[in-house]
Amino acid sequence: MLIEVPSWLRRDPDTDVDHDYLTEEQIDVLPDGVFYKRKATLTRQRFVKATIRVDGFPIVVEMVDNRGSWQFSAAAFSKLRGRLPAEVAGVDAEGLLALLGLADTVRPEGVPLPPSRVRHPQTYDDVVGLYRDYSDMEKQGHFTDDSPDIDRLRAVIAATPAGSRVVDLGCNSGAFGARLIEENGCVVAGVDLAHRLLIEARRKGVQAVRAFAERTPFRSGAFDVVLCCELLEHVLEPDLLLEEARRLVRPGGLLVITVPHAAGEWGEHDVPYHAEHLRAYRKDDLNALVHAHGFQVTQMLAHHYGHTVPQELVMSAARYR
Repeated sequence: MLIEVPSWLRRDPDTDVDHDYLTEEQIDVLPDGVFYKRKATLTRQRFVKATIRVDGFPIVVEMVDNRGSWQFSAAAFSKLRGRLPAEVAGVDAEGLLALLGLADTVRPEGVPLPPSRVRHPQTYDDVVGLYRDYSDMEKQGHFTDDSPDIDRLRAVIAATPAGSRVVDLGCNSGAFGARLIEENGCVVAGVDLAHRLLIEARRKGVQAVRAFAERTPFRSGAFDVVLCCELLEHVLEPDLLLEEARRLVRPGGLLVITVPHAAGEWGEHDVPYHAEHLRAYRKDDLNALVHAHGFQVTQMLAHHYGHTVPQELVMSAARYR
């Protein structure tokens, strides 16, 4: 029996390679080795198609990149085992991986992840290196009407009063700002560290500048609304970020925050495996943090995105001092 597997399965997944959120129709025509996530489901795991040949017969299976480790799903195991000759068709998942020569790099579904090799940023120079060429979240497939986390964008738009002066801290390519300009008639500024994303944000009408979110060039009290969307879990010093948000927003103005929920896919258990995420939050954590910096929570929403546990917190808070 001759078994051929893609050579890239003998190495750990390349976490520097980007992925897109795709529909099932797009996935059907995707070639081997291209990372993707499904538009229908918000998940931390990425997927890739791999063609394994048994005596020349091609068998396409879906492999899982589970936080930087290849995982062999139960569905992939069942599909592949069903094509094996009778003398080896009864092997278990670990035996099949050994037969494929993948026991060193691929784990069966349910086997614990290995210790994390992720290094979190320790200095602001580390932060610059990590984010200077960051992913364009909108181009990945976020924030379209069929994206799995569109409710996050809709909640931010709903929380932002029409005609507001807004600053988007960590504006990425300007997806939120563009929608606020179009739908709410807002004037939007933004900051980010990636030159490429700043150029795209400016193209969409966002007055975007390169700066740390904790140290922006804008004058005090210049804004009615400060957005911190998917940012608080990334920064080295959350207290400095909240102090800057308080400085930027006028008295009585709003701070709008979105963060992954500590119980979700990007929560507490994920932080050790995620180079960009330094912490996770629950409602009480977020409430206490913003209150300590002069904000009073006016709304706190938990989004589940089809999961049984909450995946996201969306909070609005008014500056009271």
